[in-house]
Amino acid sequence: MDDYVENLELELGEKDFLIENLRRRNDDLHRNIVEINAEKLRTKRQFEQSKTIYQNIKLVIEEKHYINARQEAEEKVQVLLERIKELSEFRMRQEYLERRVVDQDKRFEKQQEYIKKLQKETKGNSTSKGKVAPPTPYDSLKTNDAIVKRAQAAV
Repeated sequence: MDDYVENLELELGEKDFLIENLRRRNDDLHRNIVEINAEKLRTKRQFEQSKTIYQNIKLVIEEKHYINARQEAEEKVQVLLERIKELSEFRMRQEYLERRVVDQDKRFEKQQEYIKKLQKETKGNSTSKGKVAPPTPYDSLKTNDAIVKRAQAAV
């Protein structure tokens, strides 16, 4: 019977040894699962951080594009404002010149009327019938300086 008890003790020892090995393996597996879960959490956090960084970079790029577009628009507005200013100055100069032309036309008409009046007062070129010839464009060149000065003074 001793052999039987010894065999049972040996089997019990082997089973205890196997149970201890299984417990160690179970503990190792549990530690591995905990480490894997911890690594999973770290990876998830890193992914979330990377995602946030990517979104921030995307926002910065969009903001840069917005800033560049705004600067380009401001430059175009400045160019347009300068062009509008130039056109406004041109229009004012044109209106001024038009007024000067109108004023000069009026002065010229007054001078012509005054010259005609003076020519009627003085003896003009007479034709064979005794009538005064109508004034020609060269008549004003033929008149003396005094007549021209009087006409200018009258205006």
